[in-house]
Amino acid sequence: MNAQSSQQILENRLRLKTSIVATKWLAKQACAFRGHDESVNSLNRGNFIELIKLLVTMNEEINKVVLENAPKNTQYIAPKIQKELLNIIANKVRHKIREEVDDAKFCIIIDEAVDESHKEQMVIILRYVDCDGFIRERFFEIVNVDETKALTLKNEICNMLAHYNLLVENLRGQCASFKRYSELKSAREKEIIDLIALKELETGIGTNQVRTLQRAGDTLNKFIEMFGATLEVLGKMINDGSNRDTHGEAKGAYREMKSFEFVFILLLLNKVLRIFDILCRALQTKSLDILNALNYISSTKRLLQESVVSFCEKYDITMLDISDCYMEDFQLMELNSRFSEQTVELLTLSLALDPVDGFKSFDIDNICSLAEKFYPHNFTPNEVLALRRELEHYQIDLIHDFKI
Repeated sequence: MNAQSSQQILENRLRLKTSIVATKWLAKQACAFRGHDESVNSLNRGNFIELIKLLVTMNEEINKVVLENAPKNTQYIAPKIQKELLNIIANKVRHKIREEVDDAKFCIIIDEAVDESHKEQMVIILRYVDCDGFIRERFFEIVNVDETKALTLKNEICNMLAHYNLLVENLRGQCASFKRYSELKSAREKEIIDLIALKELETGIGTNQVRTLQRAGDTLNKFIEMFGATLEVLGKMINDGSNRDTHGEAKGAYREMKSFEFVFILLLLNKVLRIFDILCRALQTKSLDILNALNYISSTKRLLQESVVSFCEKYDITMLDISDCYMEDFQLMELNSRFSEQTVELLTLSLALDPVDGFKSFDIDNICSLAEKFYPHNFTPNEVLALRRELEHYQIDLIHDFKI
């Protein structure tokens, strides 16, 4: 092989640089590279060659060394060269994405596709939070697979993650497939139409919009809203599941969702979390009204029971007798230990001393009971009688002062 002159080296570099620029631009714009007729006499030789011809018109130096002015073995325009350049650029992009992910938690979005030759492919997209706190979704890889069974896809995903040193331990789940999303959306649309026909939903601008289970926000409320549609999609998966795994998982999820325990816990969490905000605000006010907070908790039980009965009847779920004895709940034990009957009584009687709204809750009997039951060492029976007489005088003065 003859040694190249310095001029030939410079010309080769310029030809290669021109092809790289064209490759990067077309890849960034997601444009096709090849044309139907790439011969010299063609009016449209494809995007890749036509872009190089455009660069030629803007730079005479490039014109001297590319296309027909270049040696046949170093034109750098062959399809094989285009693919090699694309592969190099793709690897650089993937490694840059890998640097952004670092050791943080990440999600993957998987989709199945078929190319023009009907070969099965798996598209992999990474979803992660970058160092600036922004959520990023990056197309990462296309993997050719022999089949789309769960085990095959799992092995290919693990191989890809291992190749780029992405730890499986950092992988987090986040969404359903687009097919299931479409089915869920259709089921919900049908349910909304039926509910409007039965006059169970109000109509108006902005109301009854179809939602999904992936959107952020009030997740439990959305799940309850989509409960019927979700059951319908699971039923289709049970009957039309592509494999035994899908069939089994869908059947298990359907059985759990149709159980009383699942519904009870679902609505319990929803009620508790909805009232939690009210409780937090009540407990953080400058003038703490603990009795109101306790009333919120006690009313939750009644509202919960009404909601559970209504929900179970709507979706034909067997209702259990809530009055039956079950294993004692640890959270209930904690509440009972903190708010025993004696504690609640103390708080109730103490309310009689609350100065809010001009001593609206003032009650002589409650104040005397407070002294007798909780401060027996401080008040003798005679002192309690004396306290009652003093409170009677105080009550008259209090009424008189507020009238003034």
